[in-house]
Amino acid sequence: MLADAAPWYLPLLVLVLLSWLGAGVLEPRFRPTPWLHRLYLGAPVLMLAGLIADRALNVLTLEASHNEVALYLGSSAPMMERFQVLFTGYGGLEGAMLALALFALGAPSLPSLRSSSEETMRLVRIGMMTHNAAWMLLGMLLLFPVEAHSTLANLPAAPTVHVSAWTEWGWIAVFTLLVMMGGEVLVGTSRMAANQDTKLLVSRALVKTWLAGLLAWLAVFQTDVFTQAWWSRPMHVSRPHAALLVVSYATLVALFHGPLVDVEHRFSQHPRQTRTLGVGLLLAAAVVLWVTWLMVDRVHVYGDGAVAASTAWRLVSLVFLACGLLMMLPSVGYDAAQRPEAWWFRMGWLSTVAAGPLLSASTWLLVPGLFTAAAFLVLLPVFLEEDMRSSTLHQALGLVFIASVVGAPFLTQTPRNALLGGLLLLVLSNIVLRFLSRRWAQEGLTETAV
Repeated sequence: MLADAAPWYLPLLVLVLLSWLGAGVLEPRFRPTPWLHRLYLGAPVLMLAGLIADRALNVLTLEASHNEVALYLGSSAPMMERFQVLFTGYGGLEGAMLALALFALGAPSLPSLRSSSEETMRLVRIGMMTHNAAWMLLGMLLLFPVEAHSTLANLPAAPTVHVSAWTEWGWIAVFTLLVMMGGEVLVGTSRMAANQDTKLLVSRALVKTWLAGLLAWLAVFQTDVFTQAWWSRPMHVSRPHAALLVVSYATLVALFHGPLVDVEHRFSQHPRQTRTLGVGLLLAAAVVLWVTWLMVDRVHVYGDGAVAASTAWRLVSLVFLACGLLMMLPSVGYDAAQRPEAWWFRMGWLSTVAAGPLLSASTWLLVPGLFTAAAFLVLLPVFLEEDMRSSTLHQALGLVFIASVVGAPFLTQTPRNALLGGLLLLVLSNIVLRFLSRRWAQEGLTETAV
């Protein structure tokens, strides 16, 4: 296999992808030298295409020493079955990575950016290169064990694993789209304080994320993620683990980050924004700690009672360490978002969901709490910054908050209920926010008519 024939290939691919993480610095430096610039942009595409070509050659020719041939096909598999293994196995995942690389390079050609300036298009491409390279590296760590590219020590004499159905390839495509759309939203919102060129890009990406996210949750519901045993060993099977990771990330992008960007744009430089950020930090810490404590107590692998409280505190500290470090970036120039500190605070949440499981499998216990706290933070600016004419809405939202906190122990009887409860609260808070946005628009039209 490739890692055996060319042991330098995969380390070089990792270095190339790491160079894309620094695209904001490296791409402008390479631009004056056209051939070097083209090599920098195209190297990941060429190397990923080489991975796929090598795997396709081995699978389609039934190379006996290839792992997937030995495990899935044998020496006389029909051609359709060979293609099925290629598209639904590691080849499908490598194709998803190639699609992410091509999408990043082609981002300036998106229809949503037709009326944008050349500088905006360039910045979107750089942002997408950084975002997608991070996800490609994460995918290599999560989804590709050592045996994915090197020969097993003992190959079976006959196939021992069933070939995945073609629907598996469809789900790979859906989750790849979620990563792409999430990147569009993050890259677009990072520039909206400087100009509104990316507003159409963000709005269209949000709609596509909602649609793909609905399909992705339907897929996750059919896996072992919603069983008690899975939460004790969440990384035992890689694909359901990666699926929940991607859909949780995309859900927070679409239902937490996206709506708050819109609200912050509405209130702009509101004099109470500092208070909103401070109260939001305290509220998020309290809710995440409370729900995570209950989650840890239910999954007995991590202890109960005081031990569960200590574990929950360590997990929540990890989130706020990431948030605190990222919130320092506006002081060194990364301040093009509408409210840069709040923007980077949300990036800390997303980073914890995406990369946290690499540090510890127990990081998954944070997800229900992050969903629940996000549901409250989406509506927080409405309480603190909007001069609402009716106190009834304040009272109603306050009752919802109290009921949610009181009901948390019942929602967290099982991890499945906790995850579904947090997701439901996040969806409901977005519905309330959508209702308020319509009311604001109607009031604006009325005031204009007067």
